[in-house]
Amino acid sequence: MLDAVASLLVDLSEQKMYATMESGKVEVINVSTGKAATPTPLMTDTIATKYELTDLIGRNYSWRIPDVPHVMCFQNNPMYCIHPRTSGAPIGVPGSLGCVRTSYDDAAWLFERTSRGTTIQIVA
Repeated sequence: MLDAVASLLVDLSEQKMYATMESGKVEVINVSTGKAATPTPLMTDTIATKYELTDLIGRNYSWRIPDVPHVMCFQNNPMYCIHPRTSGAPIGVPGSLGCVRTSYDDAAWLFERTSRGTTIQIVA
């Protein structure tokens, strides 16, 4: 049986996500969050939706990225999601439009182990 994620913490200053597992172990994942013009907001929320494969769509349908795997979006802030990077942009530095980007491998790992209702906290 997989060790499930109990909670997620994203530290914007470190560009890291801390996945606390039900066993108590903490997994550290490098992320890329929002750049200065499109910051990732500070929040406490829960994972509401999980998509094995979906299109990412910008505010007011300003852009569309088709067929993005392993996407998990937030309950109270559904425009923000955890997903794999969609370009060659580096992980570990701010560069997204506000979402929390990971590597493809980390997105798949998180998707498999994170349930709807899991708490996510984003801190400065």
